[in-house]
Amino acid sequence: MPDPGELFYIVQWLFEAGPIDFSPMGASPLDWQAIKAWADIQGIELEPREADALRQLSMAYLSQQQKSEDKACPPPWVDQQQIDRDKVADKVSSTFKAITNRRKKPRG
Repeated sequence: MPDPGELFYIVQWLFEAGPIDFSPMGASPLDWQAIKAWADIQGIELEPREADALRQLSMAYLSQQQKSEDKACPPPWVDQQQIDRDKVADKVSSTFKAITNRRKKPRG
């Protein structure tokens, strides 16, 4: 994750507030009402740009979470040391072989 610098507090707020919401329809980004309710409970008077940043971060978090359901896209919060590089290399090689074999088959 890139260093958020002086805006790190907003990332902290994101994880205090959620970072996403759940409903019978599934996961969703924090909506404006959830952000306002969290800020009110915490006694924080959010500036509009801070509320917008929280919403944008929540949407980005959910988007990455959904992308990371694909085994080929590990989530960024996974320790890179835990990823078995040999398994990844084997998977990439087998994918390329499958693509090559498909292209070699005669079309009829």
